Amino acid sequence: MKIIRYFVLLLVAISGICVAFSQDVFVSKPVLMGNVPAKVKKYDSTTKTWGEADGYGYAFMFYLKNVSDKPLTVVTDGLSRQTSPTNPKQEVKLSMEKMTVEDGKVLVIPSREELKLIELRPSEAALMKTEFKMSVPLEEIQVIYKPEDFYDGRFGYWTG
Repeated sequence: MKIIRYFVLLLVAISGICVAFSQDVFVSKPVLMGNVPAKVKKYDSTTKTWGEADGYGYAFMFYLKNVSDKPLTVVTDGLSRQTSPTNPKQEVKLSMEKMTVEDGKVLVIPSREELKLIELRPSEAALMKTEFKMSVPLEEIQVIYKPEDFYDGRFGYWTG
């Protein structure tokens, strides 16, 4: 079994010490919870069609910790999971999904429950889980937690 190294955006290992660039939220190193065979969609550039292929299903957990001196609200659900290969690691980006209707003219507002908003006091943490499928085995992973505010501050959650 290959050794899987985990990297988290916003963190840099310097002499074994992790330094957070964000001054409000610390993103922990993800922990692999599961790795199972899975069917994935794969694009065939010869036939220019999508088909099924054997791949891998991954489940990771990590936590978000409030390292500021004030309470923060974080989004723990309703995030899209986009995966993309970067060199030499895979990148998993957790960001907000923006849903619109009427040809993109009307923004659909989610409920607070859908976003699973959690208020963190200083030094408190919220557990995050993410699952995704890849057509190739992972050797390194970079997780990006980057919620955006499409709702004009309505929910008051932390963005980064």
